[in-house]
Amino acid sequence: MTFKYIPKFLLNIRVDQGLTQAEFADRLFISPKTISNWERGINLPPLDVLINISKTFQVPLARLFEQIDKKISLFMMQKEKN
Repeated sequence: MTFKYIPKFLLNIRVDQGLTQAEFADRLFISPKTISNWERGINLPPLDVLINISKTFQVPLARLFEQIDKKISLFMMQKEKN
């Protein structure tokens, strides 16, 4: 199962804040290339970084985990049917 919601979640935070990838990266003290990789789903940020993003940009992580939980629930329901 992929966590396609994480890249979308990060992109939405950045766009909602009106930031470029470079500006977003500067606020998190990481490279713009890392942001690009996260947004494209090449790799994902560790949990401590997600927490930092949540605090820095005042976005509840619950919003992300609700989407993941819904996806897992749907996956499990489909698996039970088969």
